[in-house]
Amino acid sequence: MPEPAKLTVADSHCHIDMPQFDADRDEVVARARAAGVLTMLIVGGVDAEGGHQRALRVAQELGFPCSAGVHPHEARLYNDDIDGELRGLAGRLGIDRAITWIEHQRDIAGLFSASDVTIVPSLWSEPFGRVVIESMACETPVVASRVGGISEILTGEFAEWTVKPGQPEELASRALAIAERSQADPRIGQRARAHVASFFSLDRTIDGVEHVLLGAVERFGLPSSLAAVPSRPH
Repeated sequence: MPEPAKLTVADSHCHIDMPQFDADRDEVVARARAAGVLTMLIVGGVDAEGGHQRALRVAQELGFPCSAGVHPHEARLYNDDIDGELRGLAGRLGIDRAITWIEHQRDIAGLFSASDVTIVPSLWSEPFGRVVIESMACETPVVASRVGGISEILTGEFAEWTVKPGQPEELASRALAIAERSQADPRIGQRARAHVASFFSLDRTIDGVEHVLLGAVERFGLPSSLAAVPSRPH
């Protein structure tokens, strides 16, 4: 019989550097590798707790090749001093040759498009789930937990891309199925992009927020000066 299909998995937000993993980090990584996870990305923050330093120390501890970068939320804090600090620490830890130093990335769409499937295994009720929109806009299918705003994004034919939260086996099975289907139905990515362009365009989102706010003004009897705010011109 042919070998079952497998995915090469990159965990892009694993937080394996957090203190909660101190007791069994090696065992967690071993299980991940056995399950087919070949890449684990720690998003190191430029913060008072030294998230970027912690990420490098864990990479050294685990013997992983790694990429060094800064979370987009904190890119404005990055400067030559921090760059030198990171490179110096990598040298002292003896892992500088194992690091790929990534410059500022503008082609985020290219990174999304390089994936066959994006997996969003959220356990909490995502208010929106922007990564789902971003991935689909790049014509990359998404398998995600059926929680919060994600369920409002993955509708119609894409509703079958959702699974009950906390079900890793089902996530893996669904991801494999969609990756195989994408080969047989190459237009599935185009339909995903059309879906988000139709339902989650900037204009439609602004109109929706405006409608909710004006409805709240009317329902709760807020001051007439607020109710008189004109609608955005089209």
